[in-house]
Amino acid sequence: FNYLINKKNKFMKKLLTLAIVALMSLGASAQLISSNMLTKQKGEKTGYNRLTFSYNSISFGVDDAITGGVRDISAWSGISLDWIKGISVSSSMPLYIETGVGMTYGWYSDNFYSENAERDVEITGNYLGMKVPVNVTYKIDCGDSGIKIAPFAGVYFRGNFVASGKSSVYRSGEHDFDAFDDADASRFNVGMNFGAGMEYKKLYLGLSYSKDFNKFIDYDEAGSIGVFAATVGLVF
Repeated sequence: FNYLINKKNKFMKKLLTLAIVALMSLGASAQLISSNMLTKQKGEKTGYNRLTFSYNSISFGVDDAITGGVRDISAWSGISLDWIKGISVSSSMPLYIETGVGMTYGWYSDNFYSENAERDVEITGNYLGMKVPVNVTYKIDCGDSGIKIAPFAGVYFRGNFVASGKSSVYRSGEHDFDAFDDADASRFNVGMNFGAGMEYKKLYLGLSYSKDFNKFIDYDEAGSIGVFAATVGLVF
């Protein structure tokens, strides 16, 4: 019972840390917005908002460490919904700080025949996390076409809320797995991301890659989470 209480307290502390980081990032954004509004002429646009949807290819970097060599379960699929605020930081060039918040849901599903168990095996998994990015972006105007190219790079803070799975072995039953309880997975990760977007009027298309600095699961064989994302959205 005390073990469960300690687990809950650790989770609440990490969740509180993520909330504080998110509030500080958004608070800094609001402060930058106010500062820019004071220095710009009335009516001049100082920033933008962007709502996006992304399809993600997620690598958890766990290889076959969790399954004891039975199967590599690193490659997951996912989707993300993000709100981004772009804040102008220069009156002489199209340079912006971007921050915001996004939610990511990931899933894994695989069916295979295990030679060790001599049975059919099904493995499924679910993941849910929240990310707060802080990026620098520069918008390159492509002339009369109306297209703008926006490369970016920066860091992010991410909280991991759900990372669970289930394995089903034919005629042998099921086994539930929780990465936080069973593998002491990290509830909080920091990483870097980079990519580029294309804007045409209100349409946004982008490609990006992100990589955690710290491991999700602290196994010797495990790595850190990496995500490749293809994004579509609206700028306003």
